[in-house]
Amino acid sequence: MPERESRGPQRIGAPGAEAGVRIREWIAHGVVDLLAGHERIAALRGAIGAAYRIDLPPPGRAAGADGLQFLRTGAQRWQVRATRDRPGWIAALRGVAGDAASVIDQSCAARHFDVDGPRSRDALAKGLPIDLHPLAFKVDDCASTMVAHVTVSVHRLDDGNTFRFGVPRSYAGSWLDWLYASAAEFGCEATA
Repeated sequence: MPERESRGPQRIGAPGAEAGVRIREWIAHGVVDLLAGHERIAALRGAIGAAYRIDLPPPGRAAGADGLQFLRTGAQRWQVRATRDRPGWIAALRGVAGDAASVIDQSCAARHFDVDGPRSRDALAKGLPIDLHPLAFKVDDCASTMVAHVTVSVHRLDDGNTFRFGVPRSYAGSWLDWLYASAAEFGCEATA
């Protein structure tokens, strides 16, 4: 199935009122999966710590350093996203990881969307099986879950209601359709 084109800027639902939900596509400068065998995690932690001056986050958490975000997405797995242009960073990460982990380039596998606004949690609650209340899902918490029958990653970015979603590229159009429908009653401004 061909990928749906971006619809461009649009306003959905609740005309005349301030948008309660905003959706923007975020462009990653590369995404990789970092997979380590259980017996190699200590070596990987040491190598990443020395190279990037960061502790690899525990399950359900994210940490950033020098334009990279490390999201713990599984027992022995991290997703690493470049938040700015860093030519050669994937090759450099492979060198740092050495034989402690596999580094798998996923840069073209997903689209990323930032969802924010005063009613973003209300819209997302219609399909996201995670409590997004700030006491339950804190800044730099992350998870892999299902939304509208699509497996996604979600990362809370700030103290407000800003969440970054990673959505498989081939399902992004369907996921956006669900989100637009969920956000319509609150008014939605979308650039995705």
